[in-house]
Amino acid sequence: TEGGRERAAVVTQALKFLLAAAVLLTPALAFSQDAALAALLARGPVVLVEENAEGKFSEATAVIKIAAPVDEVWSVLLAMESFHEFVPMMIRSDITRRSDANTFDVRFVYDVPGPDTDYTARMRVDGKRREIHGTWLKDDLKGSTWSWRLERSGDDHCLLFHKVSVRNFSPLLQRVDDDQQTVTVGVNVSSALATVKAIKRRAEQRLVTRAP
Repeated sequence: TEGGRERAAVVTQALKFLLAAAVLLTPALAFSQDAALAALLARGPVVLVEENAEGKFSEATAVIKIAAPVDEVWSVLLAMESFHEFVPMMIRSDITRRSDANTFDVRFVYDVPGPDTDYTARMRVDGKRREIHGTWLKDDLKGSTWSWRLERSGDDHCLLFHKVSVRNFSPLLQRVDDDQQTVTVGVNVSSALATVKAIKRRAEQRLVTRAP
């Protein structure tokens, strides 16, 4: 209904405003050092929604604090062929090609209402910076991008930054999207959140399993 769409738009705009006011993320300034973010992360993951110059959705960045060293979480990120074991709704994650030590292609398949979401992305690894950058290669989600970055937070904790810009998802959902892009924002935010929370659980559980 018109009233429902208006309420959804108000909620989305309020969320964007609150997140933008709480933390500021730019390429030149890692907001992980911001005291306000540290306070927020103590309560749970934080998501920043960014817009382009036209006021349209650009990307969503989820940040989460993980009670595990950087090297432990990094090993989880690099083993993307195992993502289907713990990422919600993912039913396949296959490394399809390795170009070199720092570049590989991975196919992901998600079990979603209607046809499965099935796509392949090319991942480029920067081990020194502890960063992975992914770009769409073929099939669903044409034009999408993903990235992961780790940052130390004390000796035995780290911060995981996961940036997503999911494009060309379900045609049905895109048809019902509104001027505020409520569906687009929701898909990207939920995807980023689900992924960082799953990686956090995986890394922390591995430490517990190995504990004497």
